[in-house]
Amino acid sequence: MNNAFQELTDTSKVRSPFWSETWEHALTTAFPYIKLRHFIYRGTHAVRVAEIDGRITSVPFSDGGDVVALAEAPIELESFHADFIERFGTESMVRIHEHFAKVVPTETLTDIIDYHVDLKSFNIDSVRKTLRHILDEEMPQGAEIRRANISETNRVYALYLGTMHEAGGIALPREAFEDLMGRDVFVFVLDGTIEAASVFFTSDTSAYHFISASSRAGKSVHAPHHILFYAIKQFQQAGKSNLFLGGTNASSSLRTFKEGWRGEECKIYTVSGSSAHESARQSPLRVLWKLVPTSLLSKATKLVGKRVF
Repeated sequence: MNNAFQELTDTSKVRSPFWSETWEHALTTAFPYIKLRHFIYRGTHAVRVAEIDGRITSVPFSDGGDVVALAEAPIELESFHADFIERFGTESMVRIHEHFAKVVPTETLTDIIDYHVDLKSFNIDSVRKTLRHILDEEMPQGAEIRRANISETNRVYALYLGTMHEAGGIALPREAFEDLMGRDVFVFVLDGTIEAASVFFTSDTSAYHFISASSRAGKSVHAPHHILFYAIKQFQQAGKSNLFLGGTNASSSLRTFKEGWRGEECKIYTVSGSSAHESARQSPLRVLWKLVPTSLLSKATKLVGKRVF
């Protein structure tokens, strides 16, 4: 028996925006077949995994924040990989975000990248010139950016579903999304209608850009750019020092948007004994997924989640 991983019952000392009890409860309520398990790895790192029918995998909708350093020691990726597979099997998987757990330099390839923006030194001159031109433009007449109200959940969730359908992505069920609406959510309102929204996870020092959703009308006036800039100023005033733009596939068109803020690249490593998840992500079935009606996207995610998470 591999003793490198010891079950952890008290997670109160783990500092990660994705480890809150309310978020974990929201996920397991939305996906009842998921059991979350927590471990201490060799006394230096907290590790969280999702168990689905005996299979161990990374916790969905958590952007790689499942290995968190409890001390200054970096994680030896090669040793961790061997210990993880020995303990949980070759079909297991977990992701490591190098900001939450520093990784010993490695040649291991990763195609998921996050971007860290230092809010202490950030200003509009920090961004790329093309983005600065957009931010310098006045917003259209009748537009405003503000915090969302819980009563606006239906509209924000509809924008989110529409965005995920267009991207061909899986979508959070409504019951999990309701937890998000109690967090930092900013909306772009045009002529009285919400046309874009952004959801952030926050901690004492950091903000994590978790969801961005927009209608075509919102995109046409660069609403996502204006919301993010507005949120950055709000977080700076609140004394936060770090902003994360969210994990992005290296080939995604979103990468260009995120690079415009000139953040520091952070790698998200996938530790797994199998290539099955990578194959599923690149499967031609993703094309068929776009045929799922927007109204059924949440229910369909619940059904396929058992196999794709």
